[in-house]
This record gives sequence, C-alpha cells and structure tokens, in this order.
Amino acid sequence: MHFSLIKVSDLILVDEDGLVVEGEDPINTAAFTIHSAIHRARPDVNAACHAHSVHGKAFSVFGRELEMITQGKQ
Repeated sequence: MHFSLIKVSDLILVDEDGLVVEGEDPINTAAFTIHSAIHRARPDVNAACHAHSVHGKAFSVFGRELEMITQGKQ
C-alpha cells in the first residue's frame, strides 16, 4: 500500500511478543522480526518504518529469492 493511502485504521499494534494488541489483520512475521529488533536495541524509539526501493519492488515480481552474494566471508 502506498504511504499516501495509509490510514491509522490500517496499522497494527503488537506487543513485544508479536501478539496483536490493536488491529484486525495478521502481522507480517518478517517485518515484526526487523522492527522488534530495532525497538529492543533502541527503547527510546516510538515507531519504525521502512520502504522498498523501486528496483527491489520490480525484482520481487519475478518471485525469485535473492542470491546471497554479498553476505559471505570476504
């Protein structure tokens, strides 16, 4: 969903265990993993968001996993 279309009612509030506190939809497990790590590391942060690049969104339509070519030992 484009950011300009998001309403408060589209958001989901979860606790530190990933249990939905407010909202109707199930959570995205990958997003929870990333965002909860931020909040654990920075308890002073009230909210975290991320976006996907145009190139990343375009690549995702192929349904292929990314090759881990930059994560190994150098």
